[in-house]
Amino acid sequence: MKRPVTLPQLRAALALDRVLHEKARLGILASLVAHKDGLKFGELRALCQLTDGNLSRHLDTLHEAGLIEIWKGFEGRRPQTVVRMTV
Repeated sequence: MKRPVTLPQLRAALALDRVLHEKARLGILASLVAHKDGLKFGELRALCQLTDGNLSRHLDTLHEAGLIEIWKGFEGRRPQTVVRMTV
């Protein structure tokens, strides 16, 4: 016997759908799935063909939803951002 879907479960599913509905976000996640160790910001920008600002905003949304991890550090003297899937 199937249990009915609760209101919190329905809200969570709808919120996730809004996060993934955007074409660019789906492309980001598809790129990250193919690269289990993650991608540098520049690599991800090139793969998804997004501007720095657009990519950054989409990454913030995915990070807030708990779908990705973002690490900021340095490679030599240059700032480096690495993004990977959380799951």
